[in-house]
Amino acid sequence: MNAAVPEPSLRALVHLLSEQALLAMGVPHPQMKELPPANPQVARFFIDLLGLLKEKTEGHRTEAETRELDDPCFARNDSRRC
Repeated sequence: MNAAVPEPSLRALVHLLSEQALLAMGVPHPQMKELPPANPQVARFFIDLLGLLKEKTEGHRTEAETRELDDPCFARNDSRRC
């Protein structure tokens, strides 16, 4: 696989959904120069998807995967911005 494209995994999915939720809340990615516009309805959609994923994978996750689902900043690997 291309080094820029991660392997499909629960971690990659959590990261993708968390990043979208944070952007929709108006929290910029560390590499962004401008604040994204906040869209609470879209943010709620991605947060609800993360909740659904957590519910449906209960008992089938590693500790690391659970940490990432519990803390979107952990998944982003940038606690300074969250």
